[in-house]
Amino acid sequence: MDDNDEGYALGDVLEATGWLAYEPAPWVSLSGRLKARSVAQIEGNDIAVRAPVQTADPANHGGETIEALFGLNLAGSDGWTKGQRFAAEIGLPLHRDLNGPQLETDVTFTLGWQRAF
Repeated sequence: MDDNDEGYALGDVLEATGWLAYEPAPWVSLSGRLKARSVAQIEGNDIAVRAPVQTADPANHGGETIEALFGLNLAGSDGWTKGQRFAAEIGLPLHRDLNGPQLETDVTFTLGWQRAF
């Protein structure tokens, strides 16, 4: 929320997401969402960390991205599957405007399992 004692702060992050889901059966749902993320540059720097590489330059941090994500949720309702939920989501970048040279993300994949008891 503020600079540390050395006058250093990571860039502020603003993120928004919106989604739709469709349930073709009580045990399965499909989802789609858009995620927008804006990350500000790092504030402050340490002269001891500065080096002739892009990753040491605080100006090469942050930027804006928009990602499309598609998901599948499976929920058990009886027998051994009761209380079990399996979810998978894949994300693909639609827009990317990064500050300076940075590593980029081509695809994200999230896999999850939940058990209620």
